[in-house]
Amino acid sequence: MPKFIQFREFMRSFISHHEYLVRRIWNAIIMIISMSAITRTFPADGVFGSSLLNWLVIVLSIFLPFSGCMLVLTVVLLLHISIVSLPAALIIGAVMGLGYLIQAYYQSRAGYELILLPIFRQIGLPFITPLANGLLGQLNDVAGIVIGGILSFMIRTVADNQALLADKQSDTNLLSLLMNQVFQNAEFYFYLVSVIAVFLITYLIRTAHIRFSWAIAVIASLLAEFVIMFAGCLFTNNRDSIGGLLLGDLVSLIIGLIMTYFFMDLNYRRIEKVQYEDDDYYYYVTAVPKVHMPREKKTVKKITK
Repeated sequence: MPKFIQFREFMRSFISHHEYLVRRIWNAIIMIISMSAITRTFPADGVFGSSLLNWLVIVLSIFLPFSGCMLVLTVVLLLHISIVSLPAALIIGAVMGLGYLIQAYYQSRAGYELILLPIFRQIGLPFITPLANGLLGQLNDVAGIVIGGILSFMIRTVADNQALLADKQSDTNLLSLLMNQVFQNAEFYFYLVSVIAVFLITYLIRTAHIRFSWAIAVIASLLAEFVIMFAGCLFTNNRDSIGGLLLGDLVSLIIGLIMTYFFMDLNYRRIEKVQYEDDDYYYYVTAVPKVHMPREKKTVKKITK
C-alpha cells in the first residue's frame, strides 16, 4: 500500500510542476478520441473528410483551454451533421444552445456534458461522462446530463438514418423521425434514467459522510445503471447489446476506480471523533485525516581519502 501512495504522490507532484504540459496532453487525448468518433459516425467527402484538416484541428485545439476544445468539437460535429442534413444540424444546434442556456441559468461549471456525452456514447462508453461529473462536479450539473442524454439519442438517430436524410427525393419528415425514434422510443427513457441515476448516485454517495464513499459511489452507480439498462434490453427485446453494455461498464468501472485512486486521499484508518461544547451547543466532529507519506530522506556520505 505505501508504494501505491508514493506513486500517487509522485504523479501529483509531477502534474503540479508540469501542469501546462499535462493539460496539453489531456486536450490532445480528448480531441483525438472525439474527432475520430465524429468522423467515423458522420464520414464526409472532400475538405471535411480530409485527414490533414482533422489533424490540423486537433493540433490547434491542443493549445486552447478545455472549454475552447469543447466549442471546436461542437462546431465540427454540427458541420458534419449539416452535410447529411442541414435541418438536423439546425435542430441539434438549437437543442445544444438551449442546453448551454439552461446550464448558465443553474450556474453549472462543467459544460462539457452536452458534447462529450453523445461522443462517448458513439464509442460505447456512455456512462463515463456522468460518472466523472458525479465524482468531480456539483449537483446543478444534472441539467447538462439530461440535455446531453437527449442529444445522444438525437445524434444517434441522425447517424442511423444518414442515407434516408441525405436522399433529396425522400419525403421523410425529420421531426416525425426524431419523435418516433427518440421520444416515442422506450429504450431512450431507460437510457436517460440510467445516465441521471449514475450522476445522482455517484454525487450523493460521494458527498455522504461514510467510509470509502468514492469507491462505493462508483460501484453502486454502475450497478444501478446496469440493472436499469439490462431491464431496458429485456423490455425492448434488444439482448444483442448486453455484451457491449457489460464491456462499457467494465471500462467505466476501471476509469472510476482510477479517478478514486488519484483524487480521493482520505485515511479511514485514523478516523478520530471529537466532542466539545460552548454555552449553546454540543459539537460532535468526525475528523478524517488525509493520507500522508513522508518523503524518503536521502543521506549523502562524503568519502575522503
